Amino acid sequence: MGKTYSNVKKMTIRNLVKMNPKIGTDESFERPYGCWDNKQASAYIAAVFKGQNGGSNIVVTDNVASQHYSMREGDAISAAYFSSRTARGEDYTSIDGKHRRGAISDFVNNVIPFTGIARDVNGNTIHFKEVFFHKMDEPYRQEFLDCEVAIEEFTTLRHEMPELFIGINNGVSLSDQQKRNAIQTPIALWARKMSQHYENLWVSMFSPKAIAQMKDCELVSKIYEHLANPDADLAAKKTLDSLYVAGKGDSKFGTSYSTAARDMARNVIDSLNTISRSRDNDKIIGSEHIPLVLALVAVEISNKTIANPNAFVEGVIKTDLDLSKNSRRQFTDDEDAAALNGDDPPQPCDYYYEWARTNWSKSRHRRQDLLWQEIKKDPSRYGLV
Repeated sequence: MGKTYSNVKKMTIRNLVKMNPKIGTDESFERPYGCWDNKQASAYIAAVFKGQNGGSNIVVTDNVASQHYSMREGDAISAAYFSSRTARGEDYTSIDGKHRRGAISDFVNNVIPFTGIARDVNGNTIHFKEVFFHKMDEPYRQEFLDCEVAIEEFTTLRHEMPELFIGINNGVSLSDQQKRNAIQTPIALWARKMSQHYENLWVSMFSPKAIAQMKDCELVSKIYEHLANPDADLAAKKTLDSLYVAGKGDSKFGTSYSTAARDMARNVIDSLNTISRSRDNDKIIGSEHIPLVLALVAVEISNKTIANPNAFVEGVIKTDLDLSKNSRRQFTDDEDAAALNGDDPPQPCDYYYEWARTNWSKSRHRRQDLLWQEIKKDPSRYGLV
C-alpha cells in the first residue's frame, strides 16, 4: 500500500477557470450532474464572494506527479492510468468539487445567472437577482475573479483513490450506490455504461434527484444480481456492497462475475427500454419497476418475444395487483380458519402480497414464479408470442 501525499494551495477564480479544462473527471468518483440546481450554485457563488470558500476544498489528483510516483512504487496499473489521462491533456483528475467548479465555470461563462449578495473591489455590496456575469458592473466581475478558493492536490496510486474519495466525503450524504461506484470494479464500469446507453429510459423512470443518487445504476446491479444469484437478499444493503467488493481490482468482468448473467440483464434492460418507449408519455412508475423486471426476466429465460409492449405492461401490472389482492384476501380467510380450528396462524411470508411488499427481498423469485405461472396461462393476453 502506497502513501498518499497532499498539498493545499489558494487559487484565484481567474486561475481556476483557466485550470478547469485540464481537470478530468473519472466517473468512479464525484456525484453525477443533477445534484445541484441554480439555487445551490448561487449559494456557493455568494459564499465565494464572501471569501468563505463554500465550506470545503476542491480536491484533485496531480496526474503527472502521481504517474511518476506510481512508477517509483512499481505500480504499473496506476502508472498506466495516470499516463492515459495526461495523454488526453488532463493534468488533474477531480475527486471532489465537480459541482463547485461547474458552478464557477458556468457563472463566469454566462451559462447560469446569479442570485445573491455580491461584493465589489471597494467592498460595496449589492443584491443581484437572476443576473448573468457579463451583465454585472466591472468592479463586481473583477472582485469575483480575484476571489480565492482552496485547491487540494493529491499524489497517490489508482487503487487508493476510492478510499480517498469516500474519506473526503465522510459525513456527506453520499448514497450507497455513489460509494459503491467509487470502487474500481468491472460491475461499476458496466453499470455506468448501462446508465449512459439507456439514459432516456432512466429519465422516464426516475426523478432527477434519484438519478443523481445513481438509482439507475443500482437497479442495473440488482437486475444482474437477481439473475446471477436468485436467492440473494437484494433488499439488504450488504448484498450489493459485497457484489461490488467481489470484483475490486479486476480488469475483466468474467473473473469475478457471470458474463451470462450480465448478457441476460442487458437483454432485460433493453426490453424494458422497448416497452417504455411504446408508452409515449406514460411513465413506468416506481411500483411497476419490479413486477415488470421480474416478468421480463421470465420472458428472457423462456425465449418468448413481446409482440405487443402495451399489452405486456398492462397485463403484467394488472396481474401483479390481482395476485396481491387475492392473496391478501386468502391470508385473511386462512387466518380465520386457523383461529376457528385452533391451528397455528398462517405466516405472511407465504403469500404473494407480502412478496410484493418486500420488493427485492429473497421472496422476489417466488413472486416471479407465480407471476409467470399466470402469464403462461394465456401468453397472447400479455402480447407474447
